[in-house]
Amino acid sequence: MSGIHVASCSFLHLGCRSDQHELFSPSYARSNKKRNAKLLRCFPHCCLDYIERSYCGSSLHMLATFESDDDAAVANENENLIVCARFEAAADLPLPGVGNGVTPLPLESITALPSSALRGFLVESGWILGEKATHTYQQQFSKNTVLYLFNNRCSPQ
Repeated sequence: MSGIHVASCSFLHLGCRSDQHELFSPSYARSNKKRNAKLLRCFPHCCLDYIERSYCGSSLHMLATFESDDDAAVANENENLIVCARFEAAADLPLPGVGNGVTPLPLESITALPSSALRGFLVESGWILGEKATHTYQQQFSKNTVLYLFNNRCSPQ
């Protein structure tokens, strides 16, 4: 993998018109669930899929753009390459009637991936494992990219 170079990464939500609103909100309300789980409401945003309960949201895609088509093809075939995301609070701010508020960290922030991620144990650490998007979605983008999907289950129970 040392010869493969990622040129950029960007988050997007397929089927959402980003010119109508930002992908991420400046802050989120959080609801507390059983087993100390804290779910973000409307994360990253609800777009057209808003659900009248405390934990709606949508899937999120990450488009990795490589320096060449060959780099993308090698990355796409490499089963040892994993893509993970973690969204954590920058500050907890109480909001009247909705629990805690969450302010996102800058996208450029870098955090070390725990060793448990390499063994597939991501839930305990708060990391979300990305999965490669289907060919139908991937073919909408250039050949020097690989599209990943996070939170494929939009409304967790």
